[in-house]
Amino acid sequence: MALEKSRPKYGDYRLNYYTDPLSPARAKLETQKGQLINVIFATEWQGTYADKDKIIAIEFPVLKGLLGMRSFVVQQHTLDKLHSVDTFAKLQALKAGQVSTWPDTKILSYNKLPVITADTYGNLFEMLGHKRFDYLPLSILESYTVTEEFQEGGIDLQVAPNVAVFYPLPMFIAVSATEPEIAQRLEYGLKLAQQDGSFDALFSMHFEKIEKIIQSNKPHTFILYNPHFSKTENDTLTKGYIHSYGSMLKPHLVP
Repeated sequence: MALEKSRPKYGDYRLNYYTDPLSPARAKLETQKGQLINVIFATEWQGTYADKDKIIAIEFPVLKGLLGMRSFVVQQHTLDKLHSVDTFAKLQALKAGQVSTWPDTKILSYNKLPVITADTYGNLFEMLGHKRFDYLPLSILESYTVTEEFQEGGIDLQVAPNVAVFYPLPMFIAVSATEPEIAQRLEYGLKLAQQDGSFDALFSMHFEKIEKIIQSNKPHTFILYNPHFSKTENDTLTKGYIHSYGSMLKPHLVP
């Protein structure tokens, strides 16, 4: 879409996808080099950049902050317990489950939320079944798909409809610094798409179901601080999320 929007100014383009499997860190390293890959789409900490000066980050909220909106996957019998959570103190009385190496673990702990960790993603569901913790916070973009898959397998997991947390977790397009014109073109095209409404239309095409769920449930949403980012970054990214979805939920700023 961004390339199409920018075609009148920049001309034709060709998309080539690099399909060989790469670890996140290797993919970022190759993006820096700008030979195998010159554009990547990833979270800030999904792998590391050896030298961030060698990439150009296009700080456009492609997922509108929804990656950082965490809804709670629970067992059926826990729904009543979650239904009464309308203050942060009540949320602190419950235990979250996370993988020990996930950055989310540090975020939850930093905000004084109890966390029980597992070594792997798969172990989390076994531990949830054994009541080792009360809820598993996953992005609202994936939580409903996860529970549907388990329900099809005969395991009754649910998403608690009335409560969630949010912390800034952006996914930006990053371009190799060896290709500054690509970065300029993409940024230009995205801004045009935002101005004429086509970005919102494309987003709703993929995530309209999620937006309707948020609007229907109006969950108590506790806004957390992400220690992986500066205060300015937290403020900017949180403000963008509230601008997009604040009217659809009950936001609570956590001190």
